[in-house]
Amino acid sequence: MYLKRLEIQGFKSFPTRTVFEFGPGITAIIGPNGSGKSNVADAIRWVLGEQNPRVMRLRKLEDALFTGGHKRPPAGFAEVSLWLDNSDRWLPVDFTEVVVTRRLHRSGDMEYLINRQRVRLRDVIELFLTARLGQNSYAIMGQGLVDQVLSLKPEERRALIAEAADVRRYQVRIEEAQDRLAATQENLEKVDLLVAEIAPRLAQLERQARRAREHEALTRELGEALHAWFASRRRAAEEALVAARAAYDQHNAAFAAAQAELDQLEERLTTVHARLAEERETERAARERLHELEEQARAAQGRLRLEEERLGFVRRRLEELEGEIGQLEAERVALRDHAPAEETGPDAAALAALRETVRARQAELAAFDAAQERERREIGEAEQAVRRGRAALREADDRAAALERQLRRFEEEQAARGQRQRLLLRRLKEYGQRYLARLRALYAAEDGALAAEQERKRARQVLETARDEVAASEQAVQALKASVEERRRRLRLLEQMREHVRGVDAGVQLVLDQAQRHGRLRVLGLLGEQVRVPRGLEVALEAALAEYISAVLVPEQRDALAALKALIEAENGRATLIPLDGLKPSPALNLAAERGVVGVAARFVKCDPRLRDVVDTLLGRFIIVEDIETGRALLRRGLGSVVTLDGIVLRPNGTITGGRAALGGGRFAMERELADAPAQIEEALTACAQREAELARARQRLAAARTVVADLDAAAEAARQELLRAREALLTERAGMAALRAELRHLRETATQSARRAAEATAELERARARRVAAARVLAEHERRLATLRERAGDTTAVRDALERALTEARGTLAALEREQEALAALRRNRQAALTRLEERLAARRREAEARRQEIAAVEAECTRLRRQLASAAAARAQAEAELASPRERVRALAREIEELEPLAAQRRRALADLERACLNAESELHRRAQELERLREEVTAEGLAWEPVPDGAAGNGHRRSESDAPLPQASLPSAGEGRRQGGVRVGAAHPPRPDGAAQVTDAVTDAAALAERVRALRARIRALGPVNAQAQVDYAESKERHDFLTEQVRDLRAAEESLKQTLDELRGHVRERFRATFQRVGADFQQYFKTFFGGGNARLVLTEPEDYGHSGVDIIARPPGKRLQSLSLLSGGERAMTAVALLFALLQANPAPFCVLDEVDAALDEANVGRFGEALRRLAERTQFIVITHNRLTIQAADTIYGVSMGRDGASSVLSLRLNDLPE
Repeated sequence: MYLKRLEIQGFKSFPTRTVFEFGPGITAIIGPNGSGKSNVADAIRWVLGEQNPRVMRLRKLEDALFTGGHKRPPAGFAEVSLWLDNSDRWLPVDFTEVVVTRRLHRSGDMEYLINRQRVRLRDVIELFLTARLGQNSYAIMGQGLVDQVLSLKPEERRALIAEAADVRRYQVRIEEAQDRLAATQENLEKVDLLVAEIAPRLAQLERQARRAREHEALTRELGEALHAWFASRRRAAEEALVAARAAYDQHNAAFAAAQAELDQLEERLTTVHARLAEERETERAARERLHELEEQARAAQGRLRLEEERLGFVRRRLEELEGEIGQLEAERVALRDHAPAEETGPDAAALAALRETVRARQAELAAFDAAQERERREIGEAEQAVRRGRAALREADDRAAALERQLRRFEEEQAARGQRQRLLLRRLKEYGQRYLARLRALYAAEDGALAAEQERKRARQVLETARDEVAASEQAVQALKASVEERRRRLRLLEQMREHVRGVDAGVQLVLDQAQRHGRLRVLGLLGEQVRVPRGLEVALEAALAEYISAVLVPEQRDALAALKALIEAENGRATLIPLDGLKPSPALNLAAERGVVGVAARFVKCDPRLRDVVDTLLGRFIIVEDIETGRALLRRGLGSVVTLDGIVLRPNGTITGGRAALGGGRFAMERELADAPAQIEEALTACAQREAELARARQRLAAARTVVADLDAAAEAARQELLRAREALLTERAGMAALRAELRHLRETATQSARRAAEATAELERARARRVAAARVLAEHERRLATLRERAGDTTAVRDALERALTEARGTLAALEREQEALAALRRNRQAALTRLEERLAARRREAEARRQEIAAVEAECTRLRRQLASAAAARAQAEAELASPRERVRALAREIEELEPLAAQRRRALADLERACLNAESELHRRAQELERLREEVTAEGLAWEPVPDGAAGNGHRRSESDAPLPQASLPSAGEGRRQGGVRVGAAHPPRPDGAAQVTDAVTDAAALAERVRALRARIRALGPVNAQAQVDYAESKERHDFLTEQVRDLRAAEESLKQTLDELRGHVRERFRATFQRVGADFQQYFKTFFGGGNARLVLTEPEDYGHSGVDIIARPPGKRLQSLSLLSGGERAMTAVALLFALLQANPAPFCVLDEVDAALDEANVGRFGEALRRLAERTQFIVITHNRLTIQAADTIYGVSMGRDGASSVLSLRLNDLPE
């Protein structure tokens, strides 16, 4: 077998389907660190069934899924498939090729498949165990395993030798055999217990079969006696029932009359209560009217606050407008009054004359230009000065032009601000109107939310009331269920205690058994079972009887002596026996009534007349008292022994006995409690059912209330949301108004700053113009100086110089005058435009101020109206309060009338209650008589006799037939014989028919007492027989058959146990022998490989316990050449690696695996040792297929096939294969 193919998809760094084809020999997988080549070894380990995530370098198994990378999503599942060539049938399956697949889904689901068929993980593990490829196999050597081999403890290193010895499958068989042996031993113990349990029962069943025949004969005789006895008792019970019914009818009539009177009184009370409810409803309506008027007043008050807030807002706006109007008027006055002194320009005629003069001088100067050529060099400097003056003049002109442009920009900005301010004022007005509307909506939403909240509170009160009712009902139901369960538990406990109390000591039980076996020994029963005590005295009477409560009653002294003889012979306990014929009667005390004295104990005990002497003798001298002080006083009088109600016994000899039984009242109280428990449980179940019905109705009311509350919650939530929206809208309007006001303030501040800057620019313009005039004067000076220089140049040019000076001066004067005239004209235009805009703004503010004054007048009128409305509401409220007083007084009067009628009704109810108690007593007496008759019928039915109905009128006095007269189905007691159950015996009112097939009852046995005595005697004999098992023969045969079967099973199980022990011994011996042989072979191969790798030295494997191959650990002793023997921990890293590799190769040599994966086991070897490693690997590759993950060049050279693994930016590994045999030489 060898590994043919490996497919990986979605596992770790292989997101897409990646295929590795393997052939015999060595396959090398190479690649840089982190490329994912070791994931190939992890994939092989994973598909082989590995469950430990840390072994595969994972935190948890789900991390095996590809997590995604650059532009590559995470994988939805991980799947690894392993193709194995099984042509040599290495695997125990009938396939030449086996494909093992493991698949993990992102949901965490895991699948295992063999040849595409789903299997269990256990199937995969068992399959590879047979091929020596288990999860713990050394066939897959991961990173770090080499050094780990040397770090193992000797006991852990033993597992490697055991793996090489291939004993794992034998160990599995040993574990299975041990499990089967444990199961067999457990089954053997169970069967032994069953045999031990059945064996004692066989003899008991045989005795029961003998008693069954005697019991059947006595039962037939008892049936005949019961027939006559029950007929006599029925006649007496029916006569008592007729008398009780007559008394009941009389009391019932009186009760009905009283009930009618009470009904009339309660009807009157009901009428008064109805009127009171009506008046309270009227009072509630008046109170609600008053509440509505108060709500209207609050609403009017809210609207008044709204209008007053609006009035304040409009007044503040009017004040702002008046301030703006004053500011604008001041600006207008300033513009009109501001007129510069130079506003009057130069005369036009003067300018025209000056221009003419200039033209004349120019003409004259042209004639002298030819003569000025030689003087020009002299006046060059003067000309430069003139040019500088002209440049300064131009600069002054440019500055003035820039200031004029700046003034025009200021005026444009001022106009834009004015337009923006007007727009903001319009928007502010709109915001104010919306704000008032939002405010009104807010008040309306508050009113709606308040009303919804009040409705919800009322509904929640109803809901809480319903919840309280449900909780109270649930608690009551739980309490009743707990009471029922407690009573049932108490009943079970009492039944268990009764069984325990009934159990007597060994001596008494021996006497009872002897009486059942032998008719010669007659026993009447135990004293405690033959007497009846009243309620409340159980503790006292049981304490007084003490040990006599378990005394055995026998008819004669010879019976007592026979019983004592049996006790002595059996040597099995003691017993107290009371023979009736040998008893010396002692009359009971007669006591007068005294305080604290209940009476003589014997007087309270009911029993069979034959036992009266016994009771009087045992209890006739016992006085029952209420407390111990009274008992001590009586004890001093010497009347006898004293017993208190709580069971303390004081005897004349001074001894005091006390304490309490486990169940409070002892045996008598327990029997009474057992009789009452079923009725109490039934009563509690009835009450529980009623409470559960009330709980169901309360839950329906709760569900309805929850629906109403949910609807009102939704309505309240909607109202609250509407209120929140109104508040948010109001806040939004307020924020908008605040933002507008802030922007207006900013515009005003900006306008003020702009006006200040405009004034500064105007002043600067005036200064620039002054500088321009100064520059013109300087230029004129320079020109005059130039003329003077030219005059000095020569007499020939004097005239020209004068002309030139005059011309220059005239030109400068003309230019200055022309520029001044243009500047003044522009200033006049700008001032006029600003004044026009100011007038428009002033008119708009005045119009808005007038509108605000009108709005103030309207709001003040609305406020006046609302105040009048508030006054009207106050008057209406006073009237409503007056209207409320009248129904309130009527309510008080009706309440007083109810207070007068209630005591009278209570008195009538008490009288009715007395009549009802009398009626109930009569009914109780009637019920008691009926119950006596019913109990008699139950006794008849229980005895297996049929109850014959009485014909109409047969009982006399015309009484109605009771429910007990109805025929009942025939029933039978377990103690009744089959003959009685089939005899058809019937008990009638008179002259009952004789039962068919029964013996005739003799005429002598007609007296009721004699009949009762005969019945008791027959029952005593039947009781003496004890419980009879009619199926004893069948039970005995079945028990015998089962006993024989179980005995055979014991023999089979013991044989199986011996067989399994022998198998375990053989398997353990086989494991020890294989381990010994493999240890020796691995040790020899290890020494050989060690010498090969180290070129000498010595190494061997030793057992820590040489004599115990089954449990001994394995130690390694290594001595490299040239060194002394030393601990493995002192070897260098390379030496440790070579030692570990030598051991691993020895293991492979001893038990070759079909394939082996080596993950960088040569990483710590130097180049020389890698060469030896490669040579050894080639030799082992003749029998084992190797997949080597490596970085070493020499190891790669030894490979037949090479796979290169790399990783891209997306975190996915890619594979490139190369088969060296296919390359050219």
